Amino acid sequence: MIKVSQLISMGSVELSQFSIPLKESTKWQNHHDHECLIILQGYGEVMLSPQVGEVSVKSVKAGDILVIEPFISHEITNVSSTEEMEIINVWWEEKQIFLPPQNERQNPCLVLPSFTTPNGYMHLGHIVGPVLGADIFYRTQKILHKQAYQICGSIGYQTHVNYAAEKLNKTFRETALFYSQNFSDNYRVMNIYPEVFLTLEEHQLFEEIAQSWLKDLYQKDILVEKTEAIPFCEQAHGYLFEANVKGICPHCAHPMSSECEFCAVYVPDSAILSPVCVKCEISVNKRPMKRLYIPLENYRGVLINALMSGAYIGKTADFVERILSFRELPDVPISILAEHGIPIHLNPYTNHKMYSAVELIPRFLTAFSILETNYNLLSPSNLSYLTPCVKGGINIESPEKYDIALFFGSDNSYLRCIIFPILLSISHAKYFSVTAYHSNEFFLLDNEKFSTSRNHVLFAKDILDRNDADWLRLYLFHVRPISEKKNFNLQEYTLWAKHEQKEIFSMLLNVQEYSEKYFNGLTQEAGTWERKDFIFMAMLKRIQTETQYMLRAKNFNFRVTGVIIKELQYKLETYIKESLVKRENQSLMRTSLAISLIGLRLFFTILWPITPILSKNILKCLCITTDPILDQALEWIPSKNHLQFTHLNIIEEITI
Repeated sequence: MIKVSQLISMGSVELSQFSIPLKESTKWQNHHDHECLIILQGYGEVMLSPQVGEVSVKSVKAGDILVIEPFISHEITNVSSTEEMEIINVWWEEKQIFLPPQNERQNPCLVLPSFTTPNGYMHLGHIVGPVLGADIFYRTQKILHKQAYQICGSIGYQTHVNYAAEKLNKTFRETALFYSQNFSDNYRVMNIYPEVFLTLEEHQLFEEIAQSWLKDLYQKDILVEKTEAIPFCEQAHGYLFEANVKGICPHCAHPMSSECEFCAVYVPDSAILSPVCVKCEISVNKRPMKRLYIPLENYRGVLINALMSGAYIGKTADFVERILSFRELPDVPISILAEHGIPIHLNPYTNHKMYSAVELIPRFLTAFSILETNYNLLSPSNLSYLTPCVKGGINIESPEKYDIALFFGSDNSYLRCIIFPILLSISHAKYFSVTAYHSNEFFLLDNEKFSTSRNHVLFAKDILDRNDADWLRLYLFHVRPISEKKNFNLQEYTLWAKHEQKEIFSMLLNVQEYSEKYFNGLTQEAGTWERKDFIFMAMLKRIQTETQYMLRAKNFNFRVTGVIIKELQYKLETYIKESLVKRENQSLMRTSLAISLIGLRLFFTILWPITPILSKNILKCLCITTDPILDQALEWIPSKNHLQFTHLNIIEEITI
């Protein structure tokens, strides 16, 4: 045990004394300091959360000393009924805690963008958010040589699909599959190839898993029965749910339908103000209805734990803080009345269908079941991960835990940040942990919201000419609306793409021309070094190390990654322009060429998650024929090979 005298001798040590009244607690917190708690009086409990999904409780009493490491979330509760807790707090900081951890074990990562509702064609607004964001993140894990799988899809029984089916004069399932095919086509156009793309083709497996999961909740007494007043249409439309009702949000007073796009706070059916039947456009009253509910308040600790771990990124952390400020989290119903959906095989609710918000977990489990089957993720002794769930309980020991990175629009924040992690924790916390929540704001088209109904929409195939999806991916990466709305203008994009193509391929042409002029077009070994070469190589190594750390699943940040890419591009352009010149010493010239090539290798390795086809073609010209790995990005390019940048068609366009 560390003595206080030893701590004081270290310097930069702070001390304070505080008390905790009877039956009260400190707030959940984490900080960068080492903290030493000396209990002077009373007794209590300290909750510690070292990482997402893990919470331990330590009992402490007068005379005990507890050391808390940096960034460990903690809360202290006075459990005594007779006396206050008196505590001396000693804390100090060590700068080395900010260094990247060495050899830290990382779990396999499941990349999970929101499943798109199959009630219309996929447009650019859909792509720029969860779809492209998830694919770029997924590919960053690949260049880090980490185990990652991307799960996408459109499976589900949202009532919105009913309206689309009526317009197409098709069945619910035909409509869902029709638009799902469009989604899949758009994925391929944008060079996105997930391991799983789940549609209603797998409806049988989906329903089996959903029923088993629901049965598990019921048998564990998770569900509570209650009656609430629900909007009810007297004009033969009956109880109104999701897309069938619209009204005013009680939280922000904005118009809303199935969810509030303005504040994203969950609105129970009973809480919608001034409800209107969407089908007959008349105001309606409410009638009582009995259903089974999941009480989210019982699992508030799941959200606090994730918040303190840093899993909520950017505005999602502020959103969750706001939700936790509410006195009580709501009860979420497991069912609605609808024509299509997963039936509830529980009396007296056999005419109910599963509520789409509750479908989130069965959708994920179905996709994971297919992924497991196709990729044999678990050990042979566990032939089917979901078999225990189907039998009504999770009893097997998994050989590893899976991290989940969620990608979603800000209007879906409650579903992804609140409902999904709570439902997942109820029965599957042992196997899965959401370690990153990535949201995006709305993408506008000419400063107005994308709208298929108003024909104010733009599709990827309308923009792409030949095989230039990578330029669109790169542009959308840089303008991705993370914390604020961003606008797309086709003319602005066209001008940007031409400028970016010119900048990038000018570097390649300079290197190609230098190699042809002085070395017959052949790559070279490094020879004599100058100081500027040392400096540039040190910068490349720094960027490689920084990128390795920033691209890790728990650290990934789109904005920071963009800054790294632009810094490297600018410094690489500068080095090439200043170094690839005629010199008296040919050994110096060989070094300049060799370092320029290694700089290009690093640049297009980091760029590969964003521009996979373009980057792979350029790396192939550098004799890199395998998928790029960031660890290998500063290895020398083999000498005496012909550079072939001019074979890239795009360079011919740039020279026009």
